[in-house]
Amino acid sequence: MTHSLGGGTGSGMGALVSTKLRDEYPDAVIQTFSIMPSLVTAVEPYNAILGLNKLIASSDGNTMFENYDHVA
Repeated sequence: MTHSLGGGTGSGMGALVSTKLRDEYPDAVIQTFSIMPSLVTAVEPYNAILGLNKLIASSDGNTMFENYDHVA
């Protein structure tokens, strides 16, 4: 599963889908590829931490990518 952890849809819905997949297919290997938010607003890191807790509990492997905001 590939998703973003910055917004409510990416973190909350991604964690919910991962949990539902684990419940439906308990023997399957679940790997997530998550894009971590940049520290632009105060809400994005909060959503990421809450969603990450569920992802770690419901998936077998987690790969994190950092979202860079390049300011020239």
